[in-house]
Amino acid sequence: MFGVMILVNARMLGLLKLASFPAVHRLLPWAALALTSNIVTGMLFVMANPGMYLQSYPFGWKMGLLLLAGATLLYQTVFEGAWELGAGDNPPVRVKAVAASSLVLWF
Repeated sequence: MFGVMILVNARMLGLLKLASFPAVHRLLPWAALALTSNIVTGMLFVMANPGMYLQSYPFGWKMGLLLLAGATLLYQTVFEGAWELGAGDNPPVRVKAVAASSLVLWF
């Protein structure tokens, strides 16, 4: 998941100009599948010992940041702003802002 997000966001930031965004975009369903599997297994861990996780202050931050990072994945998958980027095109500022925030959130 992390590798796919780095590739997609690097293209959205204009770093991989040799590839068109639709070519890189084909990897996003794999990232969504990986995120879904992480969420399911994470829920199993929490269900096994809820007191350990739910009383932890950093756990709340982690869940909030994961929710925001998942929203950036949804944005990159659904909205068409970056779809118009061909090979060699420079992305608009809005697309770069989403990509930069996505990278920060995933790190």
